[in-house]
Amino acid sequence: MLEFNARFGDPETQPLLMRMKGDIVPVLEACIHGNLLRCRVEWDSRPAVCVVMTSNGYPGIYDKGKVIGDSKTSSE
Repeated sequence: MLEFNARFGDPETQPLLMRMKGDIVPVLEACIHGNLLRCRVEWDSRPAVCVVMTSNGYPGIYDKGKVIGDSKTSSE
């Protein structure tokens, strides 16, 4: 499954922002003032990836407090 989210609360935003050249503050200010069309954003052309590990059942009801480890140390 391929999923794309771009809210700042999503881990998927991290690789997007890593590719952005420059400071995001002028872009946000341009959004506030309605001047986004005048704003130029440059992007690094290299690919970026985000890996998210979750407990079984996520995003619904899921176990919390689990330890992430390799198969040699994990009890499950």
